[in-house]
Amino acid sequence: MTAPDPFDPPLPVADLRAFLPGTWRIVREIDDRRAGQRHVMHGTGTFAPAPGDPTGLVYDEEVVWAPAGQTMTGTRRYLIAGLRRASAVVLFADGRPFHALDLADGACAVHHDCPPDTYTGEYRVLDTDRFTVRWTVTGARKDSVLFTTFTRMA
Repeated sequence: MTAPDPFDPPLPVADLRAFLPGTWRIVREIDDRRAGQRHVMHGTGTFAPAPGDPTGLVYDEEVVWAPAGQTMTGTRRYLIAGLRRASAVVLFADGRPFHALDLADGACAVHHDCPPDTYTGEYRVLDTDRFTVRWTVTGARKDSVLFTTFTRMA
């Protein structure tokens, strides 16, 4: 998995509403340790104003990957709510809580319990046009590491 240099300090974010909006190129590397497989997904993610919520954002993602030579696609949607400077709450599309987010220091540890599995992650801002999200998923059903690099598209 490609990871940021641990000696490079993350870039603090003062305002998520200024940093996130726009379209981002996604490269997601998945190491499914249980299945002994690695996959790479490519796609885009877009942060846009949330309808009816002047302080919120909607995140929509579309990815493509080719496990075992078959082309597969995937989509997901998250709501970014309660934006206050560098912090927010990330919700699933149906409004259930996913995790808190605070990038004031440029990095944020995150956690989500999805019994019987646990998701432990970290957001890290590399510069004004790149950030990463790393999830380690462990439990009765999963044993995976997902590492996503987001690069702002011009």
